[in-house]
Amino acid sequence: MSTLSTWLPKMSMYKRSVRFILVWNIIFCLGLSIYQVLYNLYLKELMGEREIGQIVGLGYLSYAIFSLAGGLLSDQIGPKKTLIIGILFLVGGISGGSAAESAYYLYLWSVVTGIGQAFTIAMFVLLLTEHSQSTERIGLFSIAYGSGTFALFAGTMGAGLLTDSFQQVFYLSELWSIRLTMFICALCIFVSVLPLLSVKSASTPQVKMPKSDGYSNVFTSRTYSPVITYGITKLMEGVGVGLIIPFMNLFLVGRFELGTMLVSAVMAIATLGTVVMMFLNPLISKKLGEIRSIVVYQMIGLPCLLLLSFTMNIWLAALCFLIFRTLFYSTMPTQSKIIMESIDESKKGLISSIGLMANTIGIGLASPLSMHLVASYGNYWGYVYAFCLSALWIAASVTYFYWIFARNRRGASAERGQISLQGYEKKA
Repeated sequence: MSTLSTWLPKMSMYKRSVRFILVWNIIFCLGLSIYQVLYNLYLKELMGEREIGQIVGLGYLSYAIFSLAGGLLSDQIGPKKTLIIGILFLVGGISGGSAAESAYYLYLWSVVTGIGQAFTIAMFVLLLTEHSQSTERIGLFSIAYGSGTFALFAGTMGAGLLTDSFQQVFYLSELWSIRLTMFICALCIFVSVLPLLSVKSASTPQVKMPKSDGYSNVFTSRTYSPVITYGITKLMEGVGVGLIIPFMNLFLVGRFELGTMLVSAVMAIATLGTVVMMFLNPLISKKLGEIRSIVVYQMIGLPCLLLLSFTMNIWLAALCFLIFRTLFYSTMPTQSKIIMESIDESKKGLISSIGLMANTIGIGLASPLSMHLVASYGNYWGYVYAFCLSALWIAASVTYFYWIFARNRRGASAERGQISLQGYEKKA
């Protein structure tokens, strides 16, 4: 809490545009979280697991394909205008998907929603980076991710409350209650455009980023480039995530027969844990080191993921999901800082979109497999197989990340030492 009280007064020190970006992020995350909780439950009312996996997978693949286009567009017209275009696509996709019943239109609107996500979510880091200084980014990213995740918590809880309220007050069916709540979600995302209109374009010219912490030296002096390294890491991570995270609501319904309100509560508590951890993340990263903290977080979460796949106790399942989700997602601010400080200013949009594209390709490919396992082996063993495969892929991702970045950082330190020695010899 001391970290939180230290940062909050600094909010007034940020530029006006940065504060409007943070407000946009909160409203946007609030609306998006409602969609994430309810969309699979909405599909479950209309079709079986295999079709759900295919529709969700297609949406993520659309997201992945257009992520590169979003990054290129951002480099041309700026992240702010790209965000506004993406919000219009996202609102259209969610609204259309909420009204559709036939499989054809559900597939179609899933693609439109994927385009909207590609043009919005990838721009968040870019917009903050454009309006901030390097020295303030670790704190700013943590505040942004933390406040956004708190909005995800509120939206996740609100999704269940609204849906149940519509059923009890207006006597609507579960299908129509979910539909009405998703329309509210689309409206919330549309309203998030308003603070964006007050964000001024960055007036500073684009210059090359200074080398930081040895990362730039590493990637220019060795075979591995940040694009390849980041892309492979996010692809493996995406496969692991795609096997479980998109379907946690269906897992809770299928394994424990929970209603919409309880599903929302479990997922919201896990989201709240992520908020707390994100505010503590800078202190832990400073103590352990940025790379090591990412590895430690995710490796602690893997046993919880495996236990979650086997347990039949809802309280134990909720605890395991809380720990896994908290540790997994609280590494995002640190990852963003590392990769953004390792590349040239003019390539930020491209590499951010490539990382997002690789991650969502992995999710898109893994999602149909996950639901195929559930349809083939049932709600128990199907999820066991999916979760165990997820743990293997996430472990591979973390191992590769540590092997590349830790080794290269040691190489960069040795290189800096050699340069210093050469300078000393010249002076002598």
